[in-house]
Amino acid sequence: MSDDYAEGNDESTIALFFKRAIYFQDANNDQYYRDGNQNLVDFGFAEKRLYGRVDRKYVPIILNDRILPLKDIASRPSKLSGFRLASFAADAFKDLQLQFQKSVLARQIRPNEKYLSEIVPAKAYENPQQLYYQHSIKLETVLSAHSVANNITFRTFDEFLLYYRQMIHKMAPNFPFTLPAYIKSWRCPMTVTGLVVEIADLNHANDQEKIDLFVNSPNWSFYLNACRTYGFSVDRNSPWRMVADIASQPMLEYARAYGANSTEEILTLGYRPGTARFYAGFKSYLLRNYNKLKPKQYLQTEYCENTGKALVETITPESYTQEVLTHRYPEEFFLELYFDMRFAEEEHSLALNQQKRIVAEALDLYRLYHTLKDFSRMDAAQRAVERFETIINKTYDYSGSLTDVTSRAMIRETANLDEME
Repeated sequence: MSDDYAEGNDESTIALFFKRAIYFQDANNDQYYRDGNQNLVDFGFAEKRLYGRVDRKYVPIILNDRILPLKDIASRPSKLSGFRLASFAADAFKDLQLQFQKSVLARQIRPNEKYLSEIVPAKAYENPQQLYYQHSIKLETVLSAHSVANNITFRTFDEFLLYYRQMIHKMAPNFPFTLPAYIKSWRCPMTVTGLVVEIADLNHANDQEKIDLFVNSPNWSFYLNACRTYGFSVDRNSPWRMVADIASQPMLEYARAYGANSTEEILTLGYRPGTARFYAGFKSYLLRNYNKLKPKQYLQTEYCENTGKALVETITPESYTQEVLTHRYPEEFFLELYFDMRFAEEEHSLALNQQKRIVAEALDLYRLYHTLKDFSRMDAAQRAVERFETIINKTYDYSGSLTDVTSRAMIRETANLDEME
């Protein structure tokens, strides 16, 4: 076991704290850059971890590959097919690969470094909707096991929702139910952005490997500068992870070839809100959960006070289609349920009366749009959802947000000054 760097998470909390601090001290920008254009970035700090997963209003987004198509980045397709990035980031990565090949041939860098002589992808784009579907299936399995273990039964969709809402409020802070919450959660990898490529498959908790294979490599400085030249940042926590910097001039030059001339255009043209995408299938999502959790049949016992006899009835839960749910319940019903789920998932300091006001305003917006002839029921609902999401996704009071970190630092500083006085 290393005396200086962590090799996993199986040490004491205090030992890990100091060893992580030593790693961060040794893997810093100061020894490489003096011009302020630092590209060794801590993507675990504050809102940085949401990079590429939210828009300017912190609303979760997913890549629109119809506008920014995914491109293969494998230099040897026969061995490494299937690794893709957003088109402009893929172009930049291929040019970076070529630069490394030229530098090895010119003997400008050492040729036998495991990861920093030839830049080879080990992980790239992952479809967030596919990952979320796998996540939701696991969630349904957990809920199903819980309902069986606790003998949870229900006859109707309304009875199902009583149980489902209870479980949402119990589990959602740590186990997201909706696609928007999943995209922002630690369960969702950075690779869903289409902006991230990893050139090694290593243990993220092993700082010793990061030092040995990257920071102490004779090609490390070249790697950082080459990444910066082609518009990539390097994740300080995982130095094998390269992230396309969509605010850098080199990366914007690549993006212009696809009609995106600014960071704002990349976000607005190349990405779309994950919220509307999820709400469009919300009824189907609820129905799938209902069918997964409902028992085929169950016995219900009632006692007759007059005769003292027990009456046992076999109950078969109702069956529904999505069309039946749409016809039986007004859209406001599903909107309020969605809003309730999102409040449970998001960390916020909104009082109950504030939550009610936000919901009321969103529902008023739905009714307004629904009166317009050009807006269908779903179109109007999605407008209400979009408005709601711009409010609920603000990060100013989230634990770990930049505002929260700054606030905590100010509190500590004030306390220290008080002690000095």
